[in-house]
Order: sequence, then structure tokens, then C-alpha cells
Amino acid sequence: MDETVDGFDGAPIAHPKLRALHDFWHRCRGEGALPRRSAIPAEQFKPWMGHMMILEPVGETAAALPRFRVRLHGTRLYGYDGKDLTGWFIDDVVGEPGLSCIVAPYAAAVNARAPQYDVIQSPFPGGTVHHLCRLVLPCAEDGHQVDRLLVGMYLHAQPRHDPPPHTVPPDAAAGHGGYA
Repeated sequence: MDETVDGFDGAPIAHPKLRALHDFWHRCRGEGALPRRSAIPAEQFKPWMGHMMILEPVGETAAALPRFRVRLHGTRLYGYDGKDLTGWFIDDVVGEPGLSCIVAPYAAAVNARAPQYDVIQSPFPGGTVHHLCRLVLPCAEDGHQVDRLLVGMYLHAQPRHDPPPHTVPPDAAAGHGGYA
């Protein structure tokens, strides 16, 4: 599958489940610029549900960024940041300097009315994950004004630096342990 995304100017989407989520969002929007969140049955999110957040932009003004309320926080994401964020505003949970990095793609998705993709470092000291692939997909009930963001997040696959499987440690060759 081609990793580039139609109408997406950012880096290629590295995670296959996020590419599939983007393709799903693209099909749901049909001929419109943005899909309506209410037109997407919840059961169709099943392949991604534990790895998704649904955010609501609140209080957007010309002079300030909107705040982002977490409407749904997938259960698999709890381990990434240490807690369930459902009902919380992102800025009540994350402070600077991490807040700017966290909300920048959300604000960009609202303003550009277009998907955003990045790889982020978790700002949560209690989290067990350090790097996540994140895809932000805007939705609009009226087809124009973004009122929900679908956010998919998966572990970023770092290149492994382990020895190749056929490599035998020196002491294994001497019969002192090694690979089973």
C-alpha cells in the first residue's frame, strides 16, 4: 500500500492501522470536504477503538486557539499517558512545554480542515510509552465547521538494535548459554 495520503502534505503515515483509519475517514467523507461524525456508526470504529480519542474543540476565537475536550479516550491509550482523560480538557492535564506540541496538530486540523500526522513524545511522566504515531482527522456536522477530531495513536516502531536472529553470542558457542 502506498504510504502517501491523498490531500495530505505531511510525512507518510508510518503505521498501517493509521493508514487504514485515514482510508476509512476518506471513504466516510464521500464528496464532502469533511465527514459528519454522527454519520459514522460507532461499531465501524471497532478496529481502532482502543487506540482512539475523540476531541471537541471548544471556544475558538480569532485571537486564541480553541481548547480541546476529550470526549472519548480509548482504553489502550491509558497506558500511554497513565490515566483516562475522558471529560478533561487537554490543557488541564498537560502543561508547557509539552502542551504546545500536543495541541498544535489539533489546532492545525481545525484551521486547515485537513488531516494531520506526526510522531510525538509522550509528555506524561507516568506513561510507559515514549513515542507515538498520531493521526488527527477532522469531522464537521455541518460539513464545514470542525466540531470533532478523531485521533488515532499507536506505538511508533523504533528500529531495533538487537543482533540479528542468526547471530550467536560468543559465550553461546562455548556452550555457556545463548539462544534457545
